[in-house]
Amino acid sequence: MPYRRHRRRIQANTLLEAPNPYATAALAYAHNFVVGTPLKQMDQVSVSRVGDTKLLIEMARRADPRLADVETISLRRLGAALRRYLAADSAPQTVPMPEAPIGANLALVAGLVGLTEVERAILNFVVVLDRSEPLRELVEVLGPLSTAQSYVAVSIATGCSRVEARAALSPTGRLLRSGLVTHAEFPDDLRECFACKDGVADLLTLPDLTAETFIQTFLPEVRPTTMGMEDFTEVAAEAGLARSLLKAAL
Repeated sequence: MPYRRHRRRIQANTLLEAPNPYATAALAYAHNFVVGTPLKQMDQVSVSRVGDTKLLIEMARRADPRLADVETISLRRLGAALRRYLAADSAPQTVPMPEAPIGANLALVAGLVGLTEVERAILNFVVVLDRSEPLRELVEVLGPLSTAQSYVAVSIATGCSRVEARAALSPTGRLLRSGLVTHAEFPDDLRECFACKDGVADLLTLPDLTAETFIQTFLPEVRPTTMGMEDFTEVAAEAGLARSLLKAAL
């Protein structure tokens, strides 16, 4: 029988992987989703529904460090670890801002746009959801949500009230009115319902983001016009927001 040479399996070099600046916040959001929904029962149905998601496995391993060396965890053992996790910590968590420079840049943008603390917290959630694959995985498992249900989900994740979430994500709120967050009419899941504007998450990772850079990227220059603001009274509120942004950048 001829000798067959087997190629050595190549594994990813973890030394070259950059740390995920959204990981801590994503885990806190996952914790809040679990303790704030019927998932907190962690019965057989709940465990089989979300038990194979990365964030839930991470929560289980924190409760039972022996699972760190187990590649495939049985649902029975996973459920026991998750119930132990919830027995030790069943209160909602305050979600931290992502690591530098993202947290500082979020504060810069919030100041430019005039966001409230609630709006800033919701923007943080939307950005983390956009950039954290494990959190997206969990949200997808939760399934389709109506707009009203999405307000509830955002409230659970961020710790704000449902009334605050609804007001912050309404068409007249600063998040949507400014364009920082977009709303899909027929979303498949929470991530599609409310998403950060293309390019915003990338801007937040810049180590030297300034108000000028944000304005130039977010409000591109247009050709001069002979029309004045009196011709656009229906968008007076949006124009006022744009003026505030420009004033802050100067």
